[in-house]
Amino acid sequence: MNQDCLSEIGNGMVTGKVGLAWVIRSDADLMHLASEGDFGAFSELLVRHTGRIYDFTHGILGDDEVSLQVVCDACVLAYLYLGYADEALDATTWFHLNTVRALITHLEKRQDPKVQDPKLEGVPVMAAPHGFNGSA
Repeated sequence: MNQDCLSEIGNGMVTGKVGLAWVIRSDADLMHLASEGDFGAFSELLVRHTGRIYDFTHGILGDDEVSLQVVCDACVLAYLYLGYADEALDATTWFHLNTVRALITHLEKRQDPKVQDPKLEGVPVMAAPHGFNGSA
């Protein structure tokens, strides 16, 4: 199989070569395998999705280093909670849900004056809007 063929297949479906045949697995198949403990399947999902979740995170935070840390946190969350993944969710949605969780955790730490991050020294803590008590 030549490189041109690989680029045509390069829609994120090729996961490896077995003998003379290429094994093609969908994200849904990989999610299922990963939820059963196949770390190779989870690694393939990471390869396919971390670029997009980094772009999403960086678009919100605007900082390379902090964005990478949040992406790492999101990937750990995605792995830890694989057993709770709803089969109706696709992998993209699953990674983005965990990315949002990691972003919220990061932003809560940043806004909580009791949590001291040396990188944020001197950055003002945002106060809640007047009359907002945090309850719905």
